[in-house]
Amino acid sequence: MSATAVFSLLLASQLSPQIPTGPIVGGSYQLRAGVLPVEGSSQSQATVMNLLVPVLGYQRAERRHRWSAAYRPRLSYSSPPVTTLERPLILHRLHFSLASQLNRRLNLETDFSFQAGDLDYTTINLVLMPQQTTLPSLDVLQWFHGRGSGQFTYRSSRQIMLGVRVEANYNLPLNEESQEGVARSATFDLAPFLSFQETRRNASRVELNLRYAWFPEQGIYGIAEPELVHDYLPMNDAKLELKVGAAFVRVFDSYEFTAMQPGDQEISPIGSIRWTQKLWNQRKKSLFFAAAAVLRWSFDPILALPLQQAGSRIGMALTLGPAWTLATWSSFTTALKSKDAQALLDPNGDPRNDQALLQINSPISYAFSREWQGSFGLRATLRGPAVYYGYSAALIELWGFLGIRYLFDGPKVPAALNSY
Repeated sequence: MSATAVFSLLLASQLSPQIPTGPIVGGSYQLRAGVLPVEGSSQSQATVMNLLVPVLGYQRAERRHRWSAAYRPRLSYSSPPVTTLERPLILHRLHFSLASQLNRRLNLETDFSFQAGDLDYTTINLVLMPQQTTLPSLDVLQWFHGRGSGQFTYRSSRQIMLGVRVEANYNLPLNEESQEGVARSATFDLAPFLSFQETRRNASRVELNLRYAWFPEQGIYGIAEPELVHDYLPMNDAKLELKVGAAFVRVFDSYEFTAMQPGDQEISPIGSIRWTQKLWNQRKKSLFFAAAAVLRWSFDPILALPLQQAGSRIGMALTLGPAWTLATWSSFTTALKSKDAQALLDPNGDPRNDQALLQINSPISYAFSREWQGSFGLRATLRGPAVYYGYSAALIELWGFLGIRYLFDGPKVPAALNSY
């Protein structure tokens, strides 16, 4: 989960009431001025971007069920253009979510999203993974991404809960030219878990994450991750999460041009630590803090390989009454190793300049009313070689932005629909 999502969920849990029944109507406009990397070089080009995101949907809440559906196309145009396409870039996005309390013990939550259209440098981390470091070889792709996830839980007692999470992703280039930049792929995750509420402030969870990836041009891979998770609430408005485990990575099939062989496998540790806390709360003014560090394996859809990454993030969000919100956060992700070591090098044998990612975002927003909100601030995305090759910012994306957003009954709209 990206740092933006962390703060959205953190603030939503404190500020947003249960969603009502009614339409979701609105949109946002953002004017950005800054620099973007130029394809095939480490140079950046100054540009001005106009970003428009209309929103149209519907949500319904009942006593035991709630659902929402929305269409949010993303239209952007840069002047001067920084891609080979001189027309506006369009990314179509459709989102659907459902939460249902089947009875007093059974709960079901599902979430589906579909995105299709132009994928460029500014949308890589929106469409693929928040921690996606690798860039495609083309500056613009015609791309389809589908994602579906669900969680089913059964509470056998006040202390014990059983559940299972599933997630599937499918990536597909929509024309022959885009296939040169990235190939189609599919992933599937299955994660049964058992949680136990030991005391009011302590809870533990045992998970087994079974992950499968299919890259028809590269290979088939699997990862099994048994994990132990402990949640600790040392004080009110604070939470510490510790996760330790191991990753069993296996190559089921591979093609001749890779350095891997079917049956190759390895075991490595994984884990994470996360801390969230409300540091200050007084008369509708509050200060939230969040920090995390993680060691994980992920399937890189562009390299078409399992990739071990380390990451960290830290940030704060200050609310000053019902109107002002000031936030700042940064995150850093770097590749540690891949099942194919050559994948982290360019054709000349030098380290790729897109295997480490530093993101910085400092937005300031003001709510004129329940529906209208203005914002301004700075954001930066800096890519470079993985840290063990000596990280330095080789690809620089830097923006100053000014935006306005209108969303009917905005505070009650799901957080997933309230972003660019």
